[in-house]
Amino acid sequence: MTGTIFDISHYMLEDGPGIRTNVFVKGCPLRCKWCSNAYGLEKRIQLSYKAQKCVGCGKCIQICPENAITWNEKKSVVVQKFEKCRQCLRCVQVCNFQARAQVGIEKTVEEVVKAVLDDRMFYRRSGGGVTLSGGEILGQADFVGEILKKCVYYGIHTAIETSGYGKWEDLKRILGYTKLVFLDCKCMNREKHKALTGVGNEIILENIVKTAQWCEKHGKQLIIRLPLIPTLNDDDINVRDTAKFVKELRGKPLLNVLPYHNFGASKYETIGKRYPTEDLQPQESEDMQRIKKIFEEVGVRFSVGGYNI
Repeated sequence: MTGTIFDISHYMLEDGPGIRTNVFVKGCPLRCKWCSNAYGLEKRIQLSYKAQKCVGCGKCIQICPENAITWNEKKSVVVQKFEKCRQCLRCVQVCNFQARAQVGIEKTVEEVVKAVLDDRMFYRRSGGGVTLSGGEILGQADFVGEILKKCVYYGIHTAIETSGYGKWEDLKRILGYTKLVFLDCKCMNREKHKALTGVGNEIILENIVKTAQWCEKHGKQLIIRLPLIPTLNDDDINVRDTAKFVKELRGKPLLNVLPYHNFGASKYETIGKRYPTEDLQPQESEDMQRIKKIFEEVGVRFSVGGYNI
């Protein structure tokens, strides 16, 4: 069985306990305005172009069959026209300076598991393991499930990150091979959720409730994550409604707040897109204190940041 991934990150210290290997699958049905993983949005393999690494040798211009790469004589720079690119990736093959790269690769389950197993010595000493993320793992549920199944066989701690937007049957099957679940709860208002992510939240909220019940019954750890985006979903109403919703879930899961950052903005530029929230600034200390006060008033268990969870 094969699937499409865009990265395997080693020696990670977040998204689960200990030192971890994070596997990022490609493709996501959501289009969150703040998403920092631009490479995970589309399932197809893509071209990435980093202009700052280009030396202007011109090899890519000569080989491009679509005339999607041109030379700007006035500025003396290579111009990449993504709208004309057909992702043949011939330009990647002739670029000797890593200005051009393939984003995404098809891997077998066995290939991914081997990469995970190569880090086993770090898991044993730190209590770490593997985290499957994306993109959206439910978009490649069979592939992700098989990876987790084999990791469990080898005694590796398993974790997943998901938006919860998918079939419950797929999520339930994956949960069977997972010890730690990170599940996003981005916005409680249905219309606003659709405006911010491109999809409604009915399926997501339903899957959160079912996941909480399943995790309590099977003794698995569930953490609900709230990505906190200035002016978009950090208003008092959404923060309070989210806290109340999480507090009432079975098993009393932790609510983990992820403050906004724009670290992923540069990735959008490399694939010819604009980062929708590049002009937003992270929350000020006063904002976080306001949000903390709401959580304390509601009485929900919460934490801030993605480290050492």
